[in-house]
Amino acid sequence: MSGAHQSAAQRDPKVVGGAASLLRLPALQYLLHCFDASYDLIRYLRFFTPLGTRTKQRCKLEALLFLNYHKIEKTLALRESPALFGTSYLGTLLDLLDRWVQSTGDLQAVAFRGACGALNAYRGRVGKRLEDEFPALSERLDRQLAAFAEMRAARGEGGTRQLTAAEIQAAVETIDFEQLVQNRHSVRNFSERPVPDNVISRAVRTAQQSPSDCNRQPWRVHVYTSPEDRERVLGVQNGNSGFGHLAARVLLISADTRTFVTSGERHQGYVDGGMFAMTLIYALQAQGVVSCCLNLSRYCFQDVAVHRACRIPAWELPIMMIVIGYPPAEFQVPTAARLPTEAVLSWRTL
Repeated sequence: MSGAHQSAAQRDPKVVGGAASLLRLPALQYLLHCFDASYDLIRYLRFFTPLGTRTKQRCKLEALLFLNYHKIEKTLALRESPALFGTSYLGTLLDLLDRWVQSTGDLQAVAFRGACGALNAYRGRVGKRLEDEFPALSERLDRQLAAFAEMRAARGEGGTRQLTAAEIQAAVETIDFEQLVQNRHSVRNFSERPVPDNVISRAVRTAQQSPSDCNRQPWRVHVYTSPEDRERVLGVQNGNSGFGHLAARVLLISADTRTFVTSGERHQGYVDGGMFAMTLIYALQAQGVVSCCLNLSRYCFQDVAVHRACRIPAWELPIMMIVIGYPPAEFQVPTAARLPTEAVLSWRTL
């Protein structure tokens, strides 16, 4: 942020230094740990989606649909899938579909069509075995598929598809991914050329191919463009001094905590959101747009400030900000030396 836009506290090194010294006190650190842990717990308890929930909230139903029908997809994709599987969660998935129709009525939603497609593929795989061993469940499945016959014909939305090694090889032969990675840097200098909406949309569409836990896709992207909006959101991030105001856009990557269902997934938003963010950065780089990631590892009171400044809902977990733009003709980047491969790679024999 430029000096003209900085607050008095940001301009005064004595104020900043005094606050930093205070935060380093061990007693205050312990207290902040307790506050932060309580803050995270309260957010989790407010927004997570229990597996057995009977919620009518669209987002939570969508997450449960993705989670349950993806179990079918994963098993269908095994080299040797069992002759009969899924009977422990098939009833739950059918319940969720009924609830979806009753509460939303949206039969064109990706989650609903995907679930119908997966069930259709499942029915074809298990065949008469399901009828013989679980007749009531088989009858209910057939009724569901008959009720949404047009969904059974959906292609590419649920189930599996055939790929070949030759197709993968043909796709990668035209890509020099190593060169793309080697030329990605954290850039803190941008030209005045604006980044068009369609460039960002294309990059986000590409990044949506990132893996996520049971394909729940919790990531969200918020784009800030006007000078006033950029100043507002960058004002709650302390690592953009001297260059943030030069960026064409500021992106906020977050994760929707309502898509997670157990306490074991309490950190999954950071995992899924981080993978999405990295793919997004490469997708932007492939279009000539450079970027710099901005850390959002915040104390609880700072997290509240991020939510307020960026105007995102309380259930979204901020992952990072990314400032983006086109590079000038010439510019400097940090060397950012990397550790030797041997320092991070271990070959294990157990």
